[in-house]
Amino acid sequence: MPRAWLVGRLIERTGARVGSLVGGLGGAVPIALIGLVGWLPALAVAWALAGFFAQFVQVGLNALVLTETGANPAGAVSVVQAFRFVGAALSPVAFTPVYHSSTAAGFLLPAALLAIVTPLALLTRRPGR
Repeated sequence: MPRAWLVGRLIERTGARVGSLVGGLGGAVPIALIGLVGWLPALAVAWALAGFFAQFVQVGLNALVLTETGANPAGAVSVVQAFRFVGAALSPVAFTPVYHSSTAAGFLLPAALLAIVTPLALLTRRPGR
C-alpha cells in the first residue's frame, strides 16, 4: 500500500501514542460521514480517508506495543493482532442490527466509540505508571 510508508514515517516522527491517537480521532470523522453522505464521490473520499487513518491506528498500536512491552514484545504484537481480528469478526454482529435500524446510526455509533475509546485507552495509561 503506498500510504503505509508515509504513515510509518509520520509515526516515527510523532511517536506511536500520538500516531494512534491521530488515527483514532481522525478516523472517526470519515466513518461518521460515510453514514451521512449520499453522494458517491464524497463516500469514496470518506472511505479512503477512513482507510488512511486506520493505518495510523494499526501501525501506531504495533509500534506502541513493541516499544512499551517488556520481555516479550513479539507475543504482545500477536495479542494485539488477535484482538484486531476478533474485533473485525464481531463488528458485523454488533453493528448490523444498528445499521438495519438506521443507516446513519450504523456508522455514527462506531465513529463515536472510536472518538471516545481512543483517547481513554491511549491517555489514561502512561509508561512507568
